[in-house]
Amino acid sequence: MHNKTIIFAPHSDDETLGCGGTIAKKVSEGNEILVVVMTDGRKCFNGLINNSSSLPIQQLIETRREETRNALKKLGISNPDKSLIFLGFEDRKLADFESAAETRVVQILSDNLPSEIFFPHSKEVNPDHRATNRIVRLAVKGLSTNADCYQYRVTQKSFSRFGPFINSVFNFLSHRKVAIDISDFLNLKKAAIKEYKSQTKLWIANQKKPVMDKKTIEAHLKNKEIFYRC
Repeated sequence: MHNKTIIFAPHSDDETLGCGGTIAKKVSEGNEILVVVMTDGRKCFNGLINNSSSLPIQQLIETRREETRNALKKLGISNPDKSLIFLGFEDRKLADFESAAETRVVQILSDNLPSEIFFPHSKEVNPDHRATNRIVRLAVKGLSTNADCYQYRVTQKSFSRFGPFINSVFNFLSHRKVAIDISDFLNLKKAAIKEYKSQTKLWIANQKKPVMDKKTIEAHLKNKEIFYRC
């Protein structure tokens, strides 16, 4: 029986930024991967473009879903539709739907019985990331599962004025740190990140900068991915 790993991503791309190399490594080892994307990504351009020129919501949602499928293919998942669940809660409002999301997550965990679960750390800056942490933690606690749980970081120091405080917190938690060597899979992770063209390209006329610039991408392309045991 293959081990099953479930990665909970607040948004399309978080699974690749936080765990892309680990996903590719586990696929190469024969592990079964399931990625659960919590939100629909409709607000990924808020603050970057004039709302009047944004794409229709459904088109943007489907664009981001297709990018996720393509990214997982780059990471070695040949049939991503079988390895993806899109819960579709509204982007930036996941906290408003925590009870409903927890119900869905409990069902997913019950149906799949993973040996490992990955989800964002509670100290992430983005509120959808923190909400995902709460949702998954409560679901896991309610099920009393024996799965190993790992928290990953997507927020980096350069993303926020809270960076120094966040880094001090993670240094304090260093005894729970797990480093996975992904050096053999770094090119796959880089290729997967490039599939998120809505986040890495200036693809709308009045977009001033991409959601993920070169510095942001490079911050996630290290030889080791770091996780924190729950």
